Amino acid sequence: MRFFLKMKHWQLFLLFIILPGLGEYLLEQVLPLAAWVAPALNAVVALLAVSYLWTLGLHLYAKAPRPLSSLSPAWFRAGLLYAFIDLVLLGLFADQLIPEHPKSPYYIVPLHAVAMAGIFYAFYFVAKSLSSIEKGSEADLNDFAGPFFMLWFFPLGVWFFQPKVNRVEFRDVD
Repeated sequence: MRFFLKMKHWQLFLLFIILPGLGEYLLEQVLPLAAWVAPALNAVVALLAVSYLWTLGLHLYAKAPRPLSSLSPAWFRAGLLYAFIDLVLLGLFADQLIPEHPKSPYYIVPLHAVAMAGIFYAFYFVAKSLSSIEKGSEADLNDFAGPFFMLWFFPLGVWFFQPKVNRVEFRDVD
C-alpha cells in the first residue's frame, strides 16, 4: 500500500471521492443490483481509507525523529482496525439502525463513538508524525493542528495535506 505515499492530491481525490460517487450513481441509476452490493462498495472505500491512514501513519512514524513520547503505534493500529470493523458492520446493518425502527439497538452509539475516537487518534498520529518530520523534533499542538484538521476535512484537506506528504517522501531523493 506504499503507493499512497507517492500519489498526488488529485489522484487521492479521484480515488476517495469521485470513483465512489460514480459507483453509487451507477448502482442507483443504471445497474439495479443486489442489495449487498452497496454495502460491499462502502466496505471497499472504508478499507481504502483505513489503508491510507495505516500506510501514512506507520511510514511517517518510522521516519519521525525520536522520541515521539505521546504516540503509540499499538493504539494507532487498534483504533484503525476497530474503526474499520465498525464501518463495515454499520454498512451491513444500517437499515436496522434507524431510530424509528423498533429493534434499533441503542448500544450502537457508544460503540460508534469508540470507533470515532480511534479515527481521531489516527488523525492525531499521522498529523503529529508528519509535523515532527517537518520540524525535525517532536511537534507540539501548534505544529500539527493544521495537518490534523486537513485530515479531518479530507475532501478539501487532501489538496493541502498530500503535497506535504510528497515533500517529506521525496526529501530523501533530492
